Amino acid sequence: MASLLRSVVGAVLVSSILACAGFDARPLPPGEPVAETLPRLEPVLQPIRTKHALPAAAGAIFDSSGQLLAVGAVGQRHLDVGDGPSEPVTVRDRWHLGSDTKAMTATLVARAVERGELDFDTPVSELMPAADPAWQSVTVKHLLSHTGGVQDGFPTTFITMKYRYGFERAAEGRAVWMADLVSEPPSGELGSHEYSNLGYILAGHLLEQQQGRPWEELIHDQLFEPLGMTSSDFGPPRGPHPWGHGEFGSELTAIEPSIHGDNAGALGPAGTVHAPLSDWAKFGALHLAAARGQPELVSQEVFTTLHTPVEQGYALGWGAVEDEDFGGAWILSHSGSNMFWYARIVLVPDHDRGYLFVTNTARHGREAAAEAIQALAAVTLPEQAVAD
Repeated sequence: MASLLRSVVGAVLVSSILACAGFDARPLPPGEPVAETLPRLEPVLQPIRTKHALPAAAGAIFDSSGQLLAVGAVGQRHLDVGDGPSEPVTVRDRWHLGSDTKAMTATLVARAVERGELDFDTPVSELMPAADPAWQSVTVKHLLSHTGGVQDGFPTTFITMKYRYGFERAAEGRAVWMADLVSEPPSGELGSHEYSNLGYILAGHLLEQQQGRPWEELIHDQLFEPLGMTSSDFGPPRGPHPWGHGEFGSELTAIEPSIHGDNAGALGPAGTVHAPLSDWAKFGALHLAAARGQPELVSQEVFTTLHTPVEQGYALGWGAVEDEDFGGAWILSHSGSNMFWYARIVLVPDHDRGYLFVTNTARHGREAAAEAIQALAAVTLPEQAVAD
């Protein structure tokens, strides 16, 4: 992979494109989600969208203050559906974040730890006494680091949960699902890293058990509201926003935002949040600032636990590695997809930069995201666009 250390030529070209676009490069005023005066990234994103035949793509650059420094969106909200015309995406649209939700669930757990209501070493069986005795050895930290021996199992269970409980009864479905899961010992090896959606669903359910409220309410009240993430919610975004696209044969088909357009609502803690770029940047900035020694909502000690790798470069809700593409700098990152969308976030504390990329298809999403993050990292913003 080509180094993300920006080349002089590439930086000059992108800077020239942004400057020629004629936008005021000052940071966003407080309380204004997306200003039309921001430097725009459409010239950076369009070639990537075209190369990978994406219906749409969007991206943003932000810093630890939560300011968007540049933003862009290209393409269509959905491919043609019947007689309905396709609509262009905007920088205010909402995008499904998939497994990038996991970092949010880990942060929600961290808030309970900060209040002394829970501990990272709390065993599953403490909050689910009917669990098989083997769960006494599995802790919250194991679940959040994918080392609890929890394997995702058969897709049919996920499908059953989707159509039996939908989104309206997500917490009810989650309770039934998790009670069944812990009625037997974990199927995998404790301490060995194995990526697990079920592990995160269980972690979210443990919070529900401890606090007596659905995960959806908890994350709204204890994370979205304090951070000002006023447009974040769950499932495929409805209304005038992008639709996800499924791959059927060689064709992409727009998936109407309905129960068919996402995983089970019960999967929530593992991956059902949707958000506009401006909201997602606020969440990313929380972790970016903490990684730079400026914690909010929870202490530096708790953030350090969230950001410290446990196994195979995975911390709690974040990949945490030294990345040669950023000159060996330490980064936090994650990707998410429900097979109809793809989203990626990368935080580079040493540079005080965060990068977001989203697209409304999973096809070529990983490759497009990798190229987009490279391109965004190579952007040299006008000096006045950088927050003090």
